[in-house]
Amino acid sequence: MTRQVTTQHPGALARRTIVALWIWLATDVAQGLSCLWEAVQLNQLSTQDAARAMAEKAAGPLDVMDCIALAYPVTFLICGCFVLRWLYVVNRNAHAWNDSLPMSPGGNVGWFFVPIVHFWKPLQGVRQTWSATVDPARPDTVPVPGWIRLWWWLWVATIIVGNLSFRLSLKADTPDTLIAVDAIFFATLAIDVPLVVLLRRLIVELSGMQAARLEDRTTLA
Repeated sequence: MTRQVTTQHPGALARRTIVALWIWLATDVAQGLSCLWEAVQLNQLSTQDAARAMAEKAAGPLDVMDCIALAYPVTFLICGCFVLRWLYVVNRNAHAWNDSLPMSPGGNVGWFFVPIVHFWKPLQGVRQTWSATVDPARPDTVPVPGWIRLWWWLWVATIIVGNLSFRLSLKADTPDTLIAVDAIFFATLAIDVPLVVLLRRLIVELSGMQAARLEDRTTLA
């Protein structure tokens, strides 16, 4: 017997989340390309000239690269808020159809902020949400698509690489270290682009299945 849990049609939230995803990815690509441009420019200079260029840039006014660098974390945080809100809603919907699911909507969001376990616990919540949406009566029998696991491992990879590049950026006081940081950030586009594509697929497919189930219940009522 399931307890009464509020459900919410995920369609509108899913669309807003996808828009936020594309905005963040656009900023991410712009940041990556600007890092590539900076690395190429520094690499063409001698060590002394490159160091002088770095000092002049640091002392000068904000330029386009600086604006992009400031916009990147802002769009990431906004996008993250939309994604976490969407995860909360779809997990709560799944609980309305099966009240024996082990992870609560709040837990599915909260585990993202707990060190170490954030590498695997949120995926457990996504898997249970997917399975309970496909077959609420027998979620344990529902196989989780491999692309969902791939999406998650890309997310883990971008966390690790992002932490590495951030730590290096704090020590980027020479042309060689700055070029290394720029190269790493540009390389993360190979992770972030498929990550966004797969996350969009997850949002579209899971939201679509939940919307169909909610609409069927409305029709039957």
